[in-house]
Amino acid sequence: ESLAVSSLLLTDRNPIPERSAMAAAAPAGLRLPHDRPLRVYAEVYGLAAEGGTSRYDVEYAVERIGVGAPSPAGGPRRTSFRFRRERPARSVTVESLVVDPGRLPRGRYRLLLVVTDALANARTASAPLEFELR
Repeated sequence: ESLAVSSLLLTDRNPIPERSAMAAAAPAGLRLPHDRPLRVYAEVYGLAAEGGTSRYDVEYAVERIGVGAPSPAGGPRRTSFRFRRERPARSVTVESLVVDPGRLPRGRYRLLLVVTDALANARTASAPLEFELR
């Protein structure tokens, strides 16, 4: 009944955005090629609905981590993508995004998904997921 988000799944393949397909495509040790698009998958639970529609904001935050992890070209160590979503109301809403990390240098990163229900004014976040671009 309350707003929640599942753990994140991440792959460099292009499976359908569905939990079992994404889990099967996730690479061992979350080591991914730095030059291939990444697909992120999560499930959002407990979104409020109005007129059969849920409205929510998502923020995908990617942060470079680790010893000696300077920001690329003097830029920020953290990059965020923000979107307003409007979807048919469901008990489980699939949230998925394909990101081309081509401008990110090789290294270790932390990914976090923050969901804000625009109708209920509630906010939740995923557990952070660490991965490596190699």
